[in-house]
Amino acid sequence: MGYTATDNPGTAKRPYLGWWRTTSLAPCMVVLIAPCGAQELDAVRDGSVAVTRGNADDSTVPNRGAVVINETDLPVDHWGNDRFELHTDNNAPGIEDGTVTATVSFSGGCARHRFTLVANRRFTVSDPVQIDVSLAHEANDDRCEAYLTETYEFDLAPIGMRYRQVFGRSEGVIRIRLLGPEPSGSFTDLMYTF
Repeated sequence: MGYTATDNPGTAKRPYLGWWRTTSLAPCMVVLIAPCGAQELDAVRDGSVAVTRGNADDSTVPNRGAVVINETDLPVDHWGNDRFELHTDNNAPGIEDGTVTATVSFSGGCARHRFTLVANRRFTVSDPVQIDVSLAHEANDDRCEAYLTETYEFDLAPIGMRYRQVFGRSEGVIRIRLLGPEPSGSFTDLMYTF
């Protein structure tokens, strides 16, 4: 234990209790607690529309993925280019209540992974209108080799909002063409009614 210096030689020295005894811990606690929250705002970068996402702590609850409209025609790998497998069998992607649910498998286990649903900014005019979307995977340099399977949910509200901006209608049907991971060239058609 250290001691503080005193100006008066006859005064007893007081023990130095450390900076932490005189400093408020509230800012430190906020920093520690904030990353544990259920949702966080995904940063808007390069002109993309973003929505909230969170990482579920309970393995029975799907993870939340971000949805972005690619306003500046960036390559999809801007949001991540790590390998993954999109399940198309019993766990095929589907839409319910304006949310896409997709099951993916990937190598990792030591870092937080992010999946982003990247939507083209242009609709293909057809009946119903169509929009291409791709999944991007950011593994955050995870070098672990466990093969994980997780389910992610993506809120389609930004795509519905884009539809309203382009077509001026509050309700509609969109054929979402979910492109498989490169280089598969596969896709899954999903119908989004709102």
